[in-house]
Amino acid sequence: MATYRLGHDECLIEGYSHARPFASFLPGIAGLWGVPMWVFYVNRGQAIAGFGIQDKEHPIMEFLPANRAYRTIPLHGFRTFLKFPGRRGEVYEPFGLTHAKPDGQAARRRMRIRMHELILEETHRRLGLETRVEYFTIPNEPVAALARVVSITNHARVARPLEILDGLPLIIPYGMLDRFLKSMSRTIEAWVTVTHLEQHAPFYRLKVEPHDRPEVVPIRAGNFFTGIATVSGRTTPLRPIIDPSLIFGFREDCVWPEAFAARAFRVPERQAAFDKTPCAMGYLKTTLEAEGTCTLVSFYGHAESQEQLTRLLPTLRDPSFAIRKAQENQRLIRDLTEPVATRSGCPTFDQYCRQTFLDNAMRGGVPVTFSGPAPSDPPKVLYVYARKHGDLERDYNHFVIPATYFSQGNANYRDVNQNRRSDVWFDPEIGEHNIIAFFNLLQADGFNPLVYKGTRYRASDHLEVSPALREVLAKSFTPGELLTQIERRHLKLSQSPEELLRQIMPIAREILDAEHGEGFWIDHWTYNLDMLESYLALYPDRLKGLLLDKRLFTFYDNPFVVVPRAQKYRLIQNQVRQLHAVVRDTEKAALIQSRLDEAHVMRTQHGRGSVYTTTLLVKMLCVVVNKAASLDPFGIGVEMEADRPSWYDALNGLPALLGSSACETFELKRWILFLRRALDRLSAPLSDGASSVPLPEELRDFLADVHSAFSLSDEAYWDRATEAKERYRARVRLGFSGAQRECAFEDLREFLTRALAKVERGIAKAWDAKLGIPRCYFAYDVVAHQAVDGASGAIKPTRWQSRVLPVFLQGAVHAMRVETDPRRARSLHQAVRRSPLYDAKLKMYRICDSLSQEPEAIGRCRVFSPGWLENQSIWLHMEYKYLLELLRQGLYEEFYRDFFEVLIPFQPPTRYARSPLENCSFLVSSVYDDPSLHGAGFVARLSGATAEFLQMWLWMTVGREPFTLNERGELSLRFAPVLSKRLFDAAGRFAFVLLGKIPVTYHNPKRLPTFGPRRAVPGMIRLFPKRGEPIECPRGVIPPPYAAMVRDGAIVRLEVELAPEQVAKRSLKLRIAERVA
Repeated sequence: MATYRLGHDECLIEGYSHARPFASFLPGIAGLWGVPMWVFYVNRGQAIAGFGIQDKEHPIMEFLPANRAYRTIPLHGFRTFLKFPGRRGEVYEPFGLTHAKPDGQAARRRMRIRMHELILEETHRRLGLETRVEYFTIPNEPVAALARVVSITNHARVARPLEILDGLPLIIPYGMLDRFLKSMSRTIEAWVTVTHLEQHAPFYRLKVEPHDRPEVVPIRAGNFFTGIATVSGRTTPLRPIIDPSLIFGFREDCVWPEAFAARAFRVPERQAAFDKTPCAMGYLKTTLEAEGTCTLVSFYGHAESQEQLTRLLPTLRDPSFAIRKAQENQRLIRDLTEPVATRSGCPTFDQYCRQTFLDNAMRGGVPVTFSGPAPSDPPKVLYVYARKHGDLERDYNHFVIPATYFSQGNANYRDVNQNRRSDVWFDPEIGEHNIIAFFNLLQADGFNPLVYKGTRYRASDHLEVSPALREVLAKSFTPGELLTQIERRHLKLSQSPEELLRQIMPIAREILDAEHGEGFWIDHWTYNLDMLESYLALYPDRLKGLLLDKRLFTFYDNPFVVVPRAQKYRLIQNQVRQLHAVVRDTEKAALIQSRLDEAHVMRTQHGRGSVYTTTLLVKMLCVVVNKAASLDPFGIGVEMEADRPSWYDALNGLPALLGSSACETFELKRWILFLRRALDRLSAPLSDGASSVPLPEELRDFLADVHSAFSLSDEAYWDRATEAKERYRARVRLGFSGAQRECAFEDLREFLTRALAKVERGIAKAWDAKLGIPRCYFAYDVVAHQAVDGASGAIKPTRWQSRVLPVFLQGAVHAMRVETDPRRARSLHQAVRRSPLYDAKLKMYRICDSLSQEPEAIGRCRVFSPGWLENQSIWLHMEYKYLLELLRQGLYEEFYRDFFEVLIPFQPPTRYARSPLENCSFLVSSVYDDPSLHGAGFVARLSGATAEFLQMWLWMTVGREPFTLNERGELSLRFAPVLSKRLFDAAGRFAFVLLGKIPVTYHNPKRLPTFGPRRAVPGMIRLFPKRGEPIECPRGVIPPPYAAMVRDGAIVRLEVELAPEQVAKRSLKLRIAERVA
């Protein structure tokens, strides 16, 4: 029986190999000047279950889905064999299957999971041996490598002769792609070569690229293994073994090292390293003194060439190198998580904050800034370390972790958008970078490309560099690609690489890199407002400048387009279906391909003119008009008109069923309300004489057409608005004309007011009166239609019937987001807890009610077992979204009642069955048929739940809108923490970091909550500036000009006294009286 313990910055699993299997991974972060690798592990054998560079196609140890990894890793993963020559040739395998008795009598095993490393320990009582294995990736080096440090300690009273074999029984030569391993792993072995065995650093590769084509391309790069052993202060290289038959004989299943165990073993001078998959094991023959330790340090990695590896070997074989890199790796990950450093009365919560921040950064990236050419210029922002969430349990995702310096990987638009939502609060220097980036990826039709590939750069023509470097800079580049090319071409620089980047980046032009992907989801646009609101909570004084003054906003130009109804509505077996709604427009694709620069940015002159730029107000208005014109025939939900559903991907069949989602209708209301409030606040444009905004003529006509249709019935509106949308899309298919027409602010207000009324009528229909919760997903049956084109089978619906899907937690989340009445919000929450969405056994929230009565045609969710994956499970991301909305609504008592039941760090570890410091995608709910799995977590870590938690953390620590403007437009800062008394330590303290670098400590000696009838509120605030004496602000508010000093980083520390509300008021009156006296 496995047990879990939470220690200092770690989760310890005693008897890990007998715990429920789970999969996780090392961070894959190697620092700005390092080359990253992906490393996955499971709680079986010696844990590591696959690692490599770039993506799954480039493994060093084969990538396997989790279920296969659980079965095979004890045999095909890392192995250690200890042979005792004086004990009849007995061979002992630490962490092996033969010493894995559940009662722990033969061997006691532990796994220590830390943010930056993984440690395994086994103590064998009878043999008196203790084995410790430590894994981490090496940071800030020109090669990607996994470090493996094995320590074997002899606790016997006598010295012990020992032969040791340690390493990988199978290693993948470079060039043996994952697709070859899965489909032709035997044939591909004919290309294998292993060289440089004499250097005790075998270099594994295919001789040439294994393609059947006239051009034969040699492979220079390779994977490598090298190691050293230290015994009694003496260090020697490990003798590498590359032929598995020398160890296992004919046992190609690798179950037992028959050849090693059967006779006196020696490493031959020559080894067969061809026509087979090689191994990477090191051999050592030694004697372990009583209480002596033998330490093996091995590196498994990838080098661009044998020459590069040869240059690095002296460094890798320095006994202090692994120690230094282990410490550097720990500092790297620790420093990355400092912006969310928390010290509360719950150490587990504090550790969870760091882990969640790290996982959020791994999906959304970490910003690196390069100062602009002038002090007033905004910095260039580059995001590093991001990647799509792909791992052993998400075996379907194609993740990319580029094997370069300044590595920036791929991601889905929705994911990275959400994960960067709060970034400006952790690094204010990034400013509006993300707002511009993600709004600029929105298209003129309101959709967006799926795959976000980061930022590329175009060097300035005025840059003074050598001709050789100018050749490298001729094309767009990423910093990692640039530095890699410099190294590959052996270019000599007149400055350091750091100085070169500081020269190039500030004046380089940014290019957003994205590609279409797999269709258009209907929810992606909604997350942009989250990011915008987060920014304005920090910079409320920049609303006008961002919304109206900066003509920095463009439209992404995508060769894939949504076709009109006549091309996608088809009669199939007497039922109308919507299929093949998104197609590649060959004319548009050719036009885009003909552009030499910024190919995917929409132009004027119908695609042949200059880049069209506009303001954020116009960009947001374009989205609102498009979505208002996309309401379903009953006016309830936004149509799934482009082959893909909403956030809930598992309803993949609903677009074909003419489905719609009310979640986006709630979000459309939210956008309308935001724009109305913004226009009301922006009186300045009117006083400046500007009473209108220029719109592209196509958008102006589209807006007018939709506006005129608001007075029609729902079905008539649907037909008229859709016709207007199709006309608009046809007009802007290749680009805008470039002509603009003014739209008066009063006309905008009227349009938004009428759009709001239309949306609210639809939302009212979505509410389930019996449950008191809004329904969010709908399918539509066409009960009458007319033929449009007999030859093609195109039809036009004339009468509809709606089908309502069961209730989803998502509906309550989006309803909460726009609710303005706290009583209605509380009533909705109570209704959710009474409904089937609440799992009373787990005290958590299910993603949806039973789908058993729905047809399988709605999507894969219907196929999944209830309680598993996206069918009635506890889907953590949506559950965290719901918790966040309780905070937004001020339902603090309700929030904390759920907080200590729902949050992952408070889950019972044996039930959760993995580290409670790490998130998962879903927990099995109590409707699942197997009760032993109820509450167990599956699919590790890189969940959108991290973004929701970080926003919760911000609102809990400082409040929703701490920075506000007074009537004179001056900045103030008011702390409004929402903290349970359980989160204060024994001394009444709660400490956190503000804006990524300012330590803040709340002092609450009575340990009262900061909400409710008996609450503690901020009183005296002490500011400690970089220079000068401390500043005291007695009213619980930091007034101007000190609030701006905090935001600008001129304050290095804050101390905030919390006192019972009545006491704080009396104290304030006394201070005022003393000053008057």
